[in-house]
Amino acid sequence: MDKNHIIFLGGAQWNTNFEPFGPPFDDKLVYTFHTYWTEVKQDVIQRHLDLREKFNAPIWLGESGENTNEWISGFRTLLEENNIGWCFWPYKKMNSDRGIVSINQPENFDMIIKFAEGGGLDYGYIRDNRPDFEKVRASLKQYLENCKFKNCVVNDEYINALGVK
Repeated sequence: MDKNHIIFLGGAQWNTNFEPFGPPFDDKLVYTFHTYWTEVKQDVIQRHLDLREKFNAPIWLGESGENTNEWISGFRTLLEENNIGWCFWPYKKMNSDRGIVSINQPENFDMIIKFAEGGGLDYGYIRDNRPDFEKVRASLKQYLENCKFKNCVVNDEYINALGVK
């Protein structure tokens, strides 16, 4: 076995179901789970705590987020009260307060979204509906510029909900 790295095992069904796993096969193994849009209650994480107890192995919330700041704060607190490490995401999203920072949407980006969601990949659709190439190029170039941290909007309330100072 690898003596230098931690091994993370995620459950089935988007890291929510650990029934396929037995006891850890390595002493550096961590079971990781994802949780979204649940109530902030002990019973939401209890099955993971039971697994930790049963196998005497660490557990970690590898992914969560996409919720209100109040939920983020409450769920983070619940995890910490139960000695569970966590990772909330995303770091950056466009025009969103549900991440540490937000990327400003560039001009004409809605045109790109409309095309992508529009109706297919067949040649006829693409030929008849493709957006103006130069506008797309300029919008994507501006997107890359907007992604730079110095051009993002810091979401202080999200950071506070994570308990980060």
